Order: sequence, then C-alpha cells, then structure tokens
Amino acid sequence: MPTPPKAGLPPNRSQSAERANLSISTYADSSDVELVRVLLEEIGDRAQGDTRPLDPEQVETLANSIKDIGLIAPLAVDQSNRLLAGGHRRAALQHLQESNPDRFQELFPTGIPCRRFDFDSASDREQALAIEISENEKRRNYTREEIQAVAAQLQSLGYNQTPGPKNQLGLVPALATAFGVNRRTIQRALRPRPAETATRVAVSVRRYQLSLAEELAQDLEAIAEDQGLPPKDLLVSIVRDWLDQRRSAPETDAPAETEGT
Repeated sequence: MPTPPKAGLPPNRSQSAERANLSISTYADSSDVELVRVLLEEIGDRAQGDTRPLDPEQVETLANSIKDIGLIAPLAVDQSNRLLAGGHRRAALQHLQESNPDRFQELFPTGIPCRRFDFDSASDREQALAIEISENEKRRNYTREEIQAVAAQLQSLGYNQTPGPKNQLGLVPALATAFGVNRRTIQRALRPRPAETATRVAVSVRRYQLSLAEELAQDLEAIAEDQGLPPKDLLVSIVRDWLDQRRSAPETDAPAETEGT
C-alpha cells in the first residue's frame, strides 16, 4: 500500500520529500563532498528557487552574529556553486559585505566556507531536496557545550540573555539565528542542568550557614567579654570548631541525595 502524503504538503512534494529522506543517509556524508571557499558573488541562486521567503529581521540578526563571531555553519552548494542550503546565511553575508566591507574582508579574504556536493541540482531536484533537509538537520544537532561556548563569546561582546530595550543586543535570538534553531532550543541549552542547580543551591546554603555561625560566634564572644568570662567559653569553642570544620570542606560538595527524591 503506498504511503499517504504528509498533511500540509501537496502529494508530489510529499512524495519527493519521502524519497529524499531515503537518500539522506546515503548521500549527506558522501565522499563526493568537499569543503571549499567560494567568492560570495559566485554563489548562485537555488536551481528550483527558494523553499521559503527570507525574513529581513532574521537576516539582520544573523549578519550581526557573523560580524561578531564569524560563520558557524558553511553553506551548501552543488558542483556549479548553486545554493543548496543556507539562504538566510547567504543574504546575511551579502548584508555584511555591503554594510561593513572591512569586517567582511577580514573574515572571508579567500571566500565563503561551503560544502560542495558533486552533482547538478538543476537536473536532480530530489537530491537537492535531500541535501537541504540533511543540512538543516545537522544544524539542529549542536551540543549544549558548543552553544554555551558561542554564548560566552557573544556575552563578552555585550549580548545580554535578559530581555531589555529594543536596541539591546539579545543573546538568545542571536544564537537561535546563528545555529538555525528555535529560541526554546537555545534556552534549554543555556539553562543549568539539575545537578548544576543543586550544587549552586548547596553552595549558597552553606555560605549562609557559615555567615550565621560567624555572627553567632562573634555575639557569644562579645557576651563572654562583657560578663568577664574566659574568651574561649565552651559554647564559643563549639561554634568555632564547627566553623573550622565546615570551612575546610570543599565548597562544591552538594548534599547527598536521599532515597525517594
């Protein structure tokens, strides 16, 4: 029985997508792919036209990101340097070249990094679709560590994770545009893991306990002095001993988890 078309796609486009998906695993990592540098003006339009319209706001955000940290994901082109994947990235590069030619030349003196596939997209539409799907899937598979590393670079350049004025550089939208993923994915990557959160809470509680104990020890010493008692009264000694023990323990030690938590 033939596979029914996917909802929301015309039958011919859906069938093409199904066949394309079958060929992704066999072609996306093929040896017929090389990493090359191509001059921006030599990267042609898609043979079959763009699959979605360009978003001007996304183009500008991506251009700013490229200006600050470079191009994260290479474009994909066919053997004639026709675009296969990366329409917004190419538009952002064009925007950067026009608005800041010195920075563009500094970043790309010998051309734009591209993955060149050895086939003709004008005559093999299904393969072109397969590669577009594959390249977009690869951009969704960046690790938490890779995203956090780029986030640290952007934060050092003034990007802010907390929403602010419109003219403020937003970290989350910049990362989402740069990596080609939605903002929720970026927020999850930047969010501390539960274990990290537990450790931070434990450290904060420990510091608070030490602060209270220090205040108590000082108060007891003051009372002992007022009453003419020995400076190292028994209770003061107990508090001081406890403080010394706690201070000598590693600060990053989180409390052990109890069964059932």
